[in-house]
Amino acid sequence: LSTCWSRLGRIAKNADRRRLLQDPALLAPLARQTAAALDDWGPWGVSATAHAAAKLRLEGGPYEALWSKLGTAAAASARDFNCQGLANTAWAFATTGRQEPALFDR
Repeated sequence: LSTCWSRLGRIAKNADRRRLLQDPALLAPLARQTAAALDDWGPWGVSATAHAAAKLRLEGGPYEALWSKLGTAAAASARDFNCQGLANTAWAFATTGRQEPALFDR
């Protein structure tokens, strides 16, 4: 699933991103599956998914559970991130303006 999000983040340029986000129902099932699976992922999967979700500008309704779980998973994996993973995760949360005290107040 994290690879899927990573690929979506890479291909989601202007027109493609607009088409994907016009109908939240397109990505909502993937977001739900991802949120359910995040507890079992390592730091790379968490950071790649957060980065892609930020690039896609996923926010609101169907994506709140995903972001909440990403914050929890990122905080749990924080010590295991490599430099790139930490940078990608920090960028994702900063870009989306999401407050994640458990992740950043350490």
